[in-house]
Amino acid sequence: GGRYDHVSYTDDSDLSPRINFVYSLGRRTAIRGGWGLFHQAQSISDLDVAYGDATFYRSQRSEHRVLGFEHGFKNGIDLRLEGYQKKLTHIRPRYDNFSKEVLFFPELEEESVFLEPDGGDARGVEFYLKRDVGGRFSWWASYGLARAQERFNGVDVPKNQDQRHTIYFDCYYRPNARWQINLAWQYRSGWPFSERIYVPIDVPEGGFPFLETFGPRNAARLPPYHRMDLRISRYFKLRGGRLALFGEVVNLYDRSNVQARYPGNVLYLGPGTDLLIEGTFDEEWFPLLPSIGASWEF
Repeated sequence: GGRYDHVSYTDDSDLSPRINFVYSLGRRTAIRGGWGLFHQAQSISDLDVAYGDATFYRSQRSEHRVLGFEHGFKNGIDLRLEGYQKKLTHIRPRYDNFSKEVLFFPELEEESVFLEPDGGDARGVEFYLKRDVGGRFSWWASYGLARAQERFNGVDVPKNQDQRHTIYFDCYYRPNARWQINLAWQYRSGWPFSERIYVPIDVPEGGFPFLETFGPRNAARLPPYHRMDLRISRYFKLRGGRLALFGEVVNLYDRSNVQARYPGNVLYLGPGTDLLIEGTFDEEWFPLLPSIGASWEF
């Protein structure tokens, strides 16, 4: 198949051919593959007006290659192994921030830079297992080994959410049609970040002779992230639909996951001395977070 797009305000004319295939090795085993070009035009409302940017850029392009193997075992377990590569070109120039990943008002952060990537690459392998035969208990698990990078002046730099290892495990227990218990766990490698550093500078006597800046882009790593979530649901059959009441706890074991890392106490003891940095200060994601809710299906 294929797709054609024309965008008048950028004068883009994009042709995106795609092909997919499946080859059956037996009733339970198959090889799947695919190749395609994908284009993403800049939205007409997606301008970095906070930075004074008034330019619409050409469509971003991604070339996808995927090859997978699937097998269904007699005991109900489904296996899937898949490898992929995405070659990124025409990446849109953008303003980015060195200070941290989660930003509510990026234009107010202390150091923003204008980035113009030469290209990018995302590749990895994924391993997936699932068992759901309609009984009381079902589960699925996956593992991914991946790399996501952008290229600047011939140098590959990890993307903000590059993560080498990703693990998910999810299980459901349904003792009857009225109750459902769901337990989920996830793990991922720490995201990269740009480490804050202090560079000696010449200042008038009595001034602070160090400039706070950032080291190489995304050269440091945060600690791994992991958490467990629990959800218990109770269903009620009512006239004209079904009501579900649920209670949920996110981060069940109250893991302190780091969102951003800063230098700790910064001590300057006077002329002729180095800067002393004691430890680090971490911003963290949500701690243990309970919630309750309801949904109505009709």
